[in-house]
Amino acid sequence: MIAKMGKYRWAVWTGWFFTTFGYGLLIYIKADSKTVEWVFLNLVGGIGTGMLFPAMAIATQAATTSEDAAYAITIFSFLRAFGQTLGVAIGGVIL
Repeated sequence: MIAKMGKYRWAVWTGWFFTTFGYGLLIYIKADSKTVEWVFLNLVGGIGTGMLFPAMAIATQAATTSEDAAYAITIFSFLRAFGQTLGVAIGGVIL
């Protein structure tokens, strides 16, 4: 949709809204919640996060000059993967 519309800002804002709203909804999950509740409560945050992954990469490319676009997307991808690695490692240690 970003390619067809030629705009990316809507995807970033909508993605952040669904992500924060969806992860806020997770407070309603209890130990005795049904599987359907787990699925749909996790789906909202998952949709938001899924929108953010490509939208943030496109926003990074759009914010740079054409000469620096390759460097910008490379460092963006590296930092995102590095952050995920640290998040999983630290989260695993805490859990």
